[in-house]
Amino acid sequence: TTVLDEEWGVPWFDGSRFIHTDYNPESGDQDTTRLVVRRTSDKTVLMDLVSDGYVGHAVPSPLGNNQIKAYWGETIFAPRAVVVWDLATQKILYATEQSDLAPSVSWMPDGSLLRVRSSGAISKIVIGGEEQLLATVTWPGGRVPQDVYVSPDGTKALVQLAELRDTGSVNSVDLWIMNIDGSDMKRYTDNGIISDAFWSPDSRTIAFVKDTGVSCTDFTCVGSCTVWY
Repeated sequence: TTVLDEEWGVPWFDGSRFIHTDYNPESGDQDTTRLVVRRTSDKTVLMDLVSDGYVGHAVPSPLGNNQIKAYWGETIFAPRAVVVWDLATQKILYATEQSDLAPSVSWMPDGSLLRVRSSGAISKIVIGGEEQLLATVTWPGGRVPQDVYVSPDGTKALVQLAELRDTGSVNSVDLWIMNIDGSDMKRYTDNGIISDAFWSPDSRTIAFVKDTGVSCTDFTCVGSCTVWY
């Protein structure tokens, strides 16, 4: 099965559809993002929507419906929120506060959300319902979470933890693995520049993106990104 090889696309869990986002920072008075959903088998466009602002890291719900989780900000450089958006009704079903450090939220297999906070709080969020505190942990080395990725079987989570400089910029980023309740936390990578992680559908294999850059400043790293598992 092929997809558009010139564009990034994120598949639904069953592989039937995928979504591509195209951010346009020069679309008049306000930045916009185009979201296109295509059928995987023949690339037919199923949905074609435009959102104000920046929309990134769109991840479809594991339930196979029309809900996606994504980052949203007024621009790509502005503070971001995590939103759950129903593409069919074009309604926001859940949104975090906007923050310079994007909130760390992941889908759970039942369509709820797992959120980890800088304070160490780990909670489960039911869309349209309440937030339930599961545990409070101490992040190693005073690091702060950048993102979280729950395994498809719902038992474990990868937490992307960043070490910050005194200026507030990121010095290094690596992955830790833990149970959903925060127990049995162990370091998973020791590379220093990690971005994005992906579980295999059977929850047995983990892929992640690492930057080979060796020269980093407060703003960027010089290197190339590669996928490892």
